[in-house]
Amino acid sequence: MTFQIHSKGDSMLPILMNGDIIEFTKSSYEELSVNDIVLIYHNGIFLTHRLIYKVKKYCITRGDNNAKSDTQVKPEQLIAKAIRFKRKGIWHNIQEMYISQSLTYLTEISKLIKLLRQNKIRHVFLKGVMISLRYESRIPQRIYADCDILIQREQSKQIEEVFNILGYRKINETSLKSISENESPEISFIKIIGKTPVVFDVHLEPVFLMTKLGGMNLLYSKDNRVKLGKILIDSSEKIKIGGLSYSLLDSSMQILYLALHVFHHNYTDIVRLKLIDAVIRKATKRKGMWKFFIKATNDFSLQNYIIPVLIQLKVYFTSPIPQSVFKSLQTDFFTRKVGEWAANSIDVFSQDNRIRAGIRRFILIFILSPEPYLKKILLFLYPGTIKSVFLVIYTKIYMIIKNRSVQRN
Repeated sequence: MTFQIHSKGDSMLPILMNGDIIEFTKSSYEELSVNDIVLIYHNGIFLTHRLIYKVKKYCITRGDNNAKSDTQVKPEQLIAKAIRFKRKGIWHNIQEMYISQSLTYLTEISKLIKLLRQNKIRHVFLKGVMISLRYESRIPQRIYADCDILIQREQSKQIEEVFNILGYRKINETSLKSISENESPEISFIKIIGKTPVVFDVHLEPVFLMTKLGGMNLLYSKDNRVKLGKILIDSSEKIKIGGLSYSLLDSSMQILYLALHVFHHNYTDIVRLKLIDAVIRKATKRKGMWKFFIKATNDFSLQNYIIPVLIQLKVYFTSPIPQSVFKSLQTDFFTRKVGEWAANSIDVFSQDNRIRAGIRRFILIFILSPEPYLKKILLFLYPGTIKSVFLVIYTKIYMIIKNRSVQRN
């Protein structure tokens, strides 16, 4: 049985817009899967949101354009699954939209790989459609923002030339500059193909700290970031998918990188955790995987950042992580307790607004930094830090005044 309703609001941008006619098919709780767009009756209203987490007794939904989730939704509150929508008189199949975006990216990636190899640019893809194809055996079941690739900093000019040849333009260079080093940790490139924006984030080092805040060397060594980037590239594997060979991370390094990515986003967004769980389940029997993961994590002093992610994976997905992994990651009692608190107390289904996310990220980076506390305190004497703190305070005050003004009117 199918039925149609008009979409209201922008909670499901970019895939659904205000005024779209959405066609649903009646579905039972058992028939629905994570990433389905569903119609629910929640808190007295009907909502069309994405199913982002599901267990036997409840599920969690959230609008793609919303920061906060809808909290727990009971099975009887789920009504139907969206299968297509009508916009400006034309019907669009939702699954076909996912396929179209992924095919566009894969076509562009194949062109990019050819030029990278011709120019001898060492690289590894960190996340994107190929990671989903490798570990989930399907394309991403949602519209995604970009594709991440890691190269060596000394080849940044070469890769800019490659993207110029392919018709891309550079974006966000100024906003990504580090106050401390006057260097960008990443460069972003964009090209619009048809109506599809294709974005590549080129990492010049592993990005998991605060890219806009100076003094980060006091919290985590730049030498370690550079060495870690080299290890990630050196440990890459040539993986064939659909007849084309891609440079992808070794499974143990894939888990490590994705865990750092979750930390970078304040241990939020269950979708990121679900992908790590898929990597673990597919590669868990691979000989030496956990041994290499433990060694790299300890060698680069990343355990404080990563332990909370492993705890989250156990809590939400019962991921098959051996207990020996937790025992082998060396950290002090206080930091481990902070990590446990982060894993169990942070709302993994929602995201903070920009200001709150920045504040929380700074606190987590500061507390979980492997550096001695005396050295970390010096960060507050750094000009870039002082400037950033004043900017946050100013923005917070401005938003409070603005909101009160709106309420009065």
